[in-house]
Amino acid sequence: IKQLSDRASAVQASTSEPGGKVTISKAEFESLSRKVKESEKLSEMKVAAAMAQVEAVRASENEAIQKMKTARREMEDMELATEEALKRAETAEAAKKAVEGELKRWREKEQKKAAESVSSAEAQAHATTLSSVHKAPAGKPTEKNDGHQRNNRTLLRKGFVLPNITGMFHKKKGHADGSSP
Repeated sequence: IKQLSDRASAVQASTSEPGGKVTISKAEFESLSRKVKESEKLSEMKVAAAMAQVEAVRASENEAIQKMKTARREMEDMELATEEALKRAETAEAAKKAVEGELKRWREKEQKKAAESVSSAEAQAHATTLSSVHKAPAGKPTEKNDGHQRNNRTLLRKGFVLPNITGMFHKKKGHADGSSP
């Protein structure tokens, strides 16, 4: 115990003195040298792993930035496409309204024409009926006025049939369009 105590005090004294030396055995020196080398290798490995992690983080960050830029471009493209689609829809709606207006005007014109033709045909038929009543003799038809009566009857029939036919065509047009006239 005394020797150990002396050694410890010598070690303390040598460390407290400047230029003091410590003596260790060769096995301890080799063991400490191995530990230093292992520690250096371990620290180099840790530094390399940390550098690899930093590189991985940078690569991931760059990838995320690229994805974000791509997503931003896609969003801008979608916004442009949406704006174009809205403009096209507005244009189509305006064109639809214009076509509907023209169609309505055309139908009204056609109805007016049909009404005019019906009224003129009725007026003509009425005039024909009146003229045949005034011109017809009271007695038996002669050869002279027999031909005249035949013409009046034919006109009379045509006058009544003609408005009915035009009315039927007009009604068919209205039903074919899918809307009521």
